[in-house]
Amino acid sequence: MTYSVVTCNYVMNVIENARERSDVLHTLVNLAPVVYLTVRADAKAVKPTWTKYGDGYITPNKTFQKFYTVDEAVREFARPFVTLTVEHAGASEIMLKLERNY
Repeated sequence: MTYSVVTCNYVMNVIENARERSDVLHTLVNLAPVVYLTVRADAKAVKPTWTKYGDGYITPNKTFQKFYTVDEAVREFARPFVTLTVEHAGASEIMLKLERNY
């Protein structure tokens, strides 16, 4: 099944493994020629009760949370087969537009 546009909001922030995030991105780009990807940016949301884990944090509820800067998001989600545009960079979220090149 294919779509014209796919949106993925705040999903990448809860995936612990960078390789799995990469696999999810690849799947999304294969589903549609345009993907809007929104990630959390508000690292100030981290509480003292959260434990550093990998490239993110584990909350007291045992959930993983990762926060991105614009540079980190671009670095992590840029691929040779997509054109990546930063559509919005706010205090609490970053929205990227990925357009498939193939």
